Amino acid sequence: MNLDCGQLAVEQKLIVLAAGIAAEQAVFGDYNHKACGIDQEMISERRGGAISDYLLEASRIVHLHEPCLQRLRVRLMERWLEEEGPYTFDPSPRSPSFELLSHDDIKSIWAEKPFGHVRPI
Repeated sequence: MNLDCGQLAVEQKLIVLAAGIAAEQAVFGDYNHKACGIDQEMISERRGGAISDYLLEASRIVHLHEPCLQRLRVRLMERWLEEEGPYTFDPSPRSPSFELLSHDDIKSIWAEKPFGHVRPI
């Protein structure tokens, strides 16, 4: 998603940028405060406030789409294991970067019909 494409209002863009930490909170109970620095920089570039200002609304949206979040987690883990599995016991430098899921993969996950309760990983 291109945040600056004009389809989203500024407030919506800031909520999108807070969604990553909202998802971390939903899954792990907290988020890495240091690691959200890039998101905070992007919010500041768009003249937003603290990332925590947008977290409540982002968390509400993540909660509403929790089955999708769980499907996304499963697919990301599967893809990561496919790509990183062969390197697990390799003492050489880690494998080159790879794209876990393409834009089309993510769109298809969002388009799937919800299925009952998803067991958290």
